[in-house]
Amino acid sequence: MIFMLADKEPVLVCFLLPEDLAMLRQGNTVFVDQRQLQGRAFEQVVLSLHRSREEVMETLRSGGKLEGKKFVVPQPHENEGKCEGCECITQRNLLYRGRCIVCWYRAALDAMGGQGN
Repeated sequence: MIFMLADKEPVLVCFLLPEDLAMLRQGNTVFVDQRQLQGRAFEQVVLSLHRSREEVMETLRSGGKLEGKKFVVPQPHENEGKCEGCECITQRNLLYRGRCIVCWYRAALDAMGGQGN
């Protein structure tokens, strides 16, 4: 997933890729790094599905939205770790066997045949 904040409005724009959609359909979450939001809040979310990263970048390029912007893949800081399942970044002590609580919850639901409350 590629995400960006609108320049002048409190809107988060998420460009979903097929692998993101597959994760969501399985009941998983997609990750937005809070540090990348730079403390900005948003009131609306716009979701857009694209075939590839290249298609997203071309869409942004054609709309003039790439000028002066740098897209980086967030990396964990010193006391943080990355979940092996959903790739969210969280405190290392909140990961169990390399996975976050959301991934373990999903695994438990799958083990019960999807029968959760």
